[in-house]
Amino acid sequence: MRRIEEDAIINDLFRYHPPTQEQTERFKAIRDKAWSLALSIVTYCPDSPERDTSITKLRETVMWANSAIALNINQSDGE
Repeated sequence: MRRIEEDAIINDLFRYHPPTQEQTERFKAIRDKAWSLALSIVTYCPDSPERDTSITKLRETVMWANSAIALNINQSDGE
């Protein structure tokens, strides 16, 4: 049996969250830092499966960070 609270959570997680200007700036800040780190990784790490995995994990990190921003988990836009 589903609970109303669970439905509300699911509905919020899977609805479109149009970004505010501040969120767009946060997305860009995260992406810019990840880009810089990615350049360092490909510059200093030898071509290898581990380097490839590190880039993949960095992309995942950006995705999860953007999700946190988009869903406003434990933050308000005014912070």
